[in-house]
Amino acid sequence: TGMRQAFYGSFILLAITMLCYTIFHRGVKIPTIGKICLAISVYWGIKVGLSMHPSNYDILSVEYSFYWTITIIFGCNYFASIKTNDSTFINLMFYCYILTCVANVFAFLEFQQLGVSIMPLIYNSLTFLPWILLTNNRKKIIGLIVLCFITIISAKRGAIIIMAIESILGGYFIITNNRISLFKKACIICLASGAILYMFNNISDDSEEILASKFSPEELSEGSGRADINEYGITAVQHMSSTKELLLGYDLGSDILDGFGGHNDWLTYMLYHGILGVALYLLFYINIINGIIKLYRRGDSTYIPYISLFIIFIILSFISSSYNPTIHPLMGMLFIGYAESKLIYSNETSRNIH
Repeated sequence: TGMRQAFYGSFILLAITMLCYTIFHRGVKIPTIGKICLAISVYWGIKVGLSMHPSNYDILSVEYSFYWTITIIFGCNYFASIKTNDSTFINLMFYCYILTCVANVFAFLEFQQLGVSIMPLIYNSLTFLPWILLTNNRKKIIGLIVLCFITIISAKRGAIIIMAIESILGGYFIITNNRISLFKKACIICLASGAILYMFNNISDDSEEILASKFSPEELSEGSGRADINEYGITAVQHMSSTKELLLGYDLGSDILDGFGGHNDWLTYMLYHGILGVALYLLFYINIINGIIKLYRRGDSTYIPYISLFIIFIILSFISSSYNPTIHPLMGMLFIGYAESKLIYSNETSRNIH
């Protein structure tokens, strides 16, 4: 659709801009997590380069991986250079988020006309959550209400589960830092949730059945076919017959890979890139946790939205993808750069004091 083409056009333009900034900006710092992403990109690139029959998916995976690396490095250096003068950019992210939500609603209406009552691009909006948490109170409230609303009407089980966990986490931080009693806060959450569900129920006669079917015991156990996909992937891992396959994964173009449906980063990387690929991907998450701990110990409130991003990414890594060739990780990778810049700025300030 034209909407999707506009997304991809903006995506490419932003990639070129970030690449130019990263190349020509003097004294570029590469955080540890950027080096990990670079190692992933190089490893994937070598394997695709040596493969006789790489698929378009394999090539796109390498291209996007390099782009995630550039995004993190760009974000880290850009925000470190402006230090605390980041409110303008954060506000820009909020308005980009609103535009994404509008695009999601149009896509939702378009899919409804085709008889499909889902919002396939919901994760593009969901990954803006860490940026929403950085805005002022008014924008934060508006952003969270809108996000809750479109998440529910999206009828995407994974997005609803993520938002539920994020709401519990957010409620904890709000309650522990606010004079509003737990009872009042619970009432507000229940009323807001009920209002959103009521509105959703009146959008379409079938909407209630859609939500109910998504969380039926059968759907929860099968996961829209993911149970069969995961079983196939686990069986394929068990049938790896050599040390090379265990360490480096199956050869690209293998019939075994053609039969695997994805929707799980850990199984995907084990099959495609072996233990080495999984280890590099694990390091990516370990480094995020390390960054959260450092920010918390330094008293930087950025650790709260960083936790929200970790929750989004780690859940998506098991039910969809948080790293492979899709658009939704973009804002997450940029936020990682932002969080890393806080650590760099903190280190520079500490050195200047001493």
